[in-house]
Amino acid sequence: MKTSVIIILCFISVYAGYGVASEKISECGQNPTTEYLTSNLQSPDFSKRWFAYTKCKAEKGDAEAQLSMGIIYRDGADGPPQNYIEAKNWFLKSAENGNGMAMYNLGLMFFEGRGVDTDYVRAYTWFSLAASFLPEDGVGTRNRAFEYRNRAAEKLNPSQLSGAQEYSSKKYHQIDQAL
Repeated sequence: MKTSVIIILCFISVYAGYGVASEKISECGQNPTTEYLTSNLQSPDFSKRWFAYTKCKAEKGDAEAQLSMGIIYRDGADGPPQNYIEAKNWFLKSAENGNGMAMYNLGLMFFEGRGVDTDYVRAYTWFSLAASFLPEDGVGTRNRAFEYRNRAAEKLNPSQLSGAQEYSSKKYHQIDQAL
């Protein structure tokens, strides 16, 4: 059940609003989500084909696919075993491409010490960036990014906080200019 829910959430994340049924075949092949959404039966190798398609898109720089790869590796679902290093690497690629959810996930990894050393300076930075790049939504992720940023700030001394704020600003401009 957990794997099915993760598959559904990831491909909704990657393909929401893309006109899935009319998507042209790309270098990565036919989007397997089209088959899943237009069929009552899920083919047995859907997860493998979807993973391969998503990985191909991610490797070509698709920020949403990179986010999905991070989620897959963080949770250890849909084929590969849990691997926080891979998750961090995919989240970082997606974040560098302006994806606010990837920034939020990086913040959580550093705040909670998931697969990385707990680092409140980095957590503060990624939560600040997430709050800047995430839209205001009904889910409240942007508000949670502000809350976590403030919680990380409470754990920093004034010098660390000043450095984190300066780095966050510099990183924001770097990512914004690249978009």
